[in-house]
Amino acid sequence: MKKIFLLILIFLIISLNTESLDQSVLSDDFKEIINIDNENNDFINMDAKDLTYKKMFYYFVLVSEELDKYEIYNRWFQNIESNIESKLLDKFRRVDVANWQEGKQKEFAENLLIFIHEIMFKRYYFYANKISDIINKGEFNCVSSSIIYAVFLKKYGLRPAAVETIDHVFIKILFKNQEIDVETTNRLGFDPGKKKEILDNFGEITGFSYVSPKDYKNRNDIDLKKLLIIVYHNLTNFYMNKGDFLKSAEIGYLIYKGRNDERGKNDFEINFLNYINDLSKKNKNFEAVNTINSYIDYFDKNNKIFDTRFNLLNNYVYYWSNYNNTIDVNNFLLEQNKKYQELKNDRRFIEIYFQFTYKTITFNNKNNNYQTSYNAVKDFNALFKHKDIDKLFSNILIEEMNSYQKTNDYKKIEERLSTLKIEFSEYSGIIKNYEMIYSINKIDFMLSNRAFLNALNEAKKLIIIFPDDQKVKNALLSCYVKLAIYYYENRDIKNVIYYSDEGLKKIPDNRTLRGNYIIFLKNFVNEELNKKNYREARKILNIALEKFPKDSYFVNINNELKSINY
Repeated sequence: MKKIFLLILIFLIISLNTESLDQSVLSDDFKEIINIDNENNDFINMDAKDLTYKKMFYYFVLVSEELDKYEIYNRWFQNIESNIESKLLDKFRRVDVANWQEGKQKEFAENLLIFIHEIMFKRYYFYANKISDIINKGEFNCVSSSIIYAVFLKKYGLRPAAVETIDHVFIKILFKNQEIDVETTNRLGFDPGKKKEILDNFGEITGFSYVSPKDYKNRNDIDLKKLLIIVYHNLTNFYMNKGDFLKSAEIGYLIYKGRNDERGKNDFEINFLNYINDLSKKNKNFEAVNTINSYIDYFDKNNKIFDTRFNLLNNYVYYWSNYNNTIDVNNFLLEQNKKYQELKNDRRFIEIYFQFTYKTITFNNKNNNYQTSYNAVKDFNALFKHKDIDKLFSNILIEEMNSYQKTNDYKKIEERLSTLKIEFSEYSGIIKNYEMIYSINKIDFMLSNRAFLNALNEAKKLIIIFPDDQKVKNALLSCYVKLAIYYYENRDIKNVIYYSDEGLKKIPDNRTLRGNYIIFLKNFVNEELNKKNYREARKILNIALEKFPKDSYFVNINNELKSINY
């Protein structure tokens, strides 16, 4: 008793929550989905116990979405009633079935099914859901045939119920001492469990398998209202196949309200999510997000819905390309982050917002709006953390510095790097690294323009900051090598010696510097010897012997000069 009371209380709380919700916060299409007209409102609130056979036929026309033709269909039905009753009277002479013995009632119910098939049904067709399919073509399926049979059972005072399986529905008649299944798709389907030939024929025609009463786990007893609602269920498939997912969702909501059970809710959720997915495929992710928010606000929160919501937000950012409304999109995303506290700063949202930041930065970089890109990084860091945000900062830095390097504006590069070190102290390591790279580029530029001394001064400053970096050492080496070559080409022996010595002090035992130095001194000595300027040759040779006392060339020349008294 307590358990029943608790379930009722929970249902009331849910009902109150949805009814008290301010409908102005709902999206327009969600309002359309949950809007129910008067006829359907009466139907879903109807108690199945009070259902008369005439009212059941009326509701069959309603769920067939053909209420505008009810008067025509009702006249057809009255004519059918008359024909079937004539056959029943011929067979039984009277039709006051309620007072008959149970055996006679069973015989009546069995013959009723046969006469319905003779007069109304011509061909089984899986998609024949509506009353018009029976009227116009004599086509029926398990749902429509079960409804018609139940209508006539109720007319004659018998008690029909419905049984649904995973993919099928049939009628069960509640007699006083026994319940009898009736497979309505077959004229001989009364008590099919005892008729193997009927079951075989049934399976061949419909593709379904009969589920016996013993297999109770795969059977679900439903009332006649739920039986009628299965027509709506089948229509949702019809509209989905047509691509009208909004209509399918609207009918799905009617199913949910009419069934008022878990299966009905699942049915609606499936149709609703199909509509949402269709919006997303049409790149209407903004509308889809607002609509799924309406669902959450109106009903409840579950992982499936939240997962879909994050997928939609991700698609919204992925397909977004109108950068003129960047501010609006940014505000929309941040509002969505705050909307549900249990999801605030969820890792999935942070990933989505990171992608948004990445796209805005990429766009701004292409348009040379680097400061706007830096601000995007700053704004992101003020709210969230992400492992790759450093890479975004590096991308902006590279793009901006490269734009200045194209015009060799190294002064601008130095100014900007100096400013960024103050503005983004948390990225000082990254900035310092790129400062080194662009300083090396500057040195290379100077060397290519033969500004060798300026390049050397830059390299000397850089090696103090990065004493162990091989790239910086290579840049310094290039400066000394090119400078020594330059002075050698200009026959400036004094500066060749000075910068070669200095280079070997900075970069000890470097083969290139040492080899060039020896060659230059040899050439200088040779030039003086060729000119028979032995005195000058001796001066240069003495310097060479001091630097390279074991070099065989210098030793031999020294002996030769001594032999001629120089």
